[in-house]
Amino acid sequence: MGKPAPAWGCQRILVVVGSSFLCGALFGSTYLCPQLELISQLRADPDLGVQAPAQLVAGGSVGGVAVLASPAIPAVPARDLGGASVASSPVVVEQPRPAKTKAEIDAKLHELRQFVRDQPRPAVPAIIPAQDSSARQNGPAPLGFFDNSDGDAIPPGKTGIKVAFAVFVTDITTPAWQDALEVLAFGLKRAKRKSRHIVENIVIAPDRLTQENGDALLKAGFDRIVRKPIPVMPEEVKKRFAQEHLERVQGKNGPFKFLMAEETVKYWGVALTEYDRVLVLDADVMIIEPMDELFELDADFIGIYDHGLDTPTSSLPPAQGGFLLFRPNKADFDAINDLTREGDWDGGGWKRSGIGFCYGGVGPDGLLQYYYNKDALATFKRIGKTRLPEGPNPRKLEGSRWIAVDREVYDVVINKRLRDELDPKDHAKSIAAVQSVHFTGDCVKPWSCSTSGAWFCKGLMEKWWEMRAELEAERGLPRSYKGCRNGKYTPLEKHPQL
Repeated sequence: MGKPAPAWGCQRILVVVGSSFLCGALFGSTYLCPQLELISQLRADPDLGVQAPAQLVAGGSVGGVAVLASPAIPAVPARDLGGASVASSPVVVEQPRPAKTKAEIDAKLHELRQFVRDQPRPAVPAIIPAQDSSARQNGPAPLGFFDNSDGDAIPPGKTGIKVAFAVFVTDITTPAWQDALEVLAFGLKRAKRKSRHIVENIVIAPDRLTQENGDALLKAGFDRIVRKPIPVMPEEVKKRFAQEHLERVQGKNGPFKFLMAEETVKYWGVALTEYDRVLVLDADVMIIEPMDELFELDADFIGIYDHGLDTPTSSLPPAQGGFLLFRPNKADFDAINDLTREGDWDGGGWKRSGIGFCYGGVGPDGLLQYYYNKDALATFKRIGKTRLPEGPNPRKLEGSRWIAVDREVYDVVINKRLRDELDPKDHAKSIAAVQSVHFTGDCVKPWSCSTSGAWFCKGLMEKWWEMRAELEAERGLPRSYKGCRNGKYTPLEKHPQL
């Protein structure tokens, strides 16, 4: 990068750069060509060949980049410019000018970026769909993607690992659930600040998510909304038994009603190859710490065993479906969809493996556990379920692409087994060690106003109310009572001052 990079001048340039190959052909060097989509319309400049753009739309699979950004030039976030994907256009280059030095180019690009920053910005689109990265079809991309939060290629103190916390949301049905999502977003923003990685907090939602709900989620603090269709519709599934289970309506008696098939929208986390790691979370989760160490583990799929859903005859417990950490890979995404379409699931689990015949097993809880462990079935059967590796110092078994992490620390779901394991231990230390909580199982959602006398659940609920109080303080809201009153939850904006 030390030698001068050739520059082209022109009376009019319309440049669409989707790969380093095209960019190198245009500029004679890939110095000015990050492997991101760059879209700009530039006019003539007497010195370099460019001046402030009459129109600029920056977009791409990681959210946004600067015009002809060099590694030293911070990016202009697409969402700040009302970014959107634009179809490729022809490349027009006229009247080439002499090459300029790297320093001259950087100076001009700095002026251009400052001009863009100073312009009035259009309204931000409420829902910003993610785009698949053409440069990352079959595995992690090189580190150093641009971060929307501060515009640096790799911000100071960050590792360069690009991470997405992806919350799965189907709907927002009550003010209490709106608050729950705002508390979750608050915890995620705090984790983002503390993390040593480059983090984006996003929402993965079915494509039926409304514009109003999308606006509310962005206002709550999420960086972007990724609306996706069900990857394989139930009518595409070949085996009738699996098809019928995917067609079942969940939450018939509650505030949420959705097809079991909508749970498979979570598979899109495997396809978000613009990130090095994607952690798909349910909406009734609380994030306390950034969990950086999990994103550095060498495994394609990471989570916890859901012993509460397991059956005595299974080969392997299902994965807990509200905490799915992926190393994105397009080939895996396609294979998972093919497996869904085949629908070979029944009382023997997926392909009679003994894995996945449980509630939700036709979806992520069972299918993903089978897919990432199908080459280790003999090993799991030899070891037996009572000696499965999980907990501190997690490790993979031969042939497995999965790591089961500590259920006492991550995605804590309280059930009888966990209570029995924790009761003899120091209660205060156990509560303090928790990094993320899932309010399901034997510890239901604090905003539902159910009570629990169990020490562990009570301690985790208190943590949620404390985080909610921190959110109130950040917003300048009056201090409120930490809990429900008379069995009723009072939304944030309606709390009386104490």
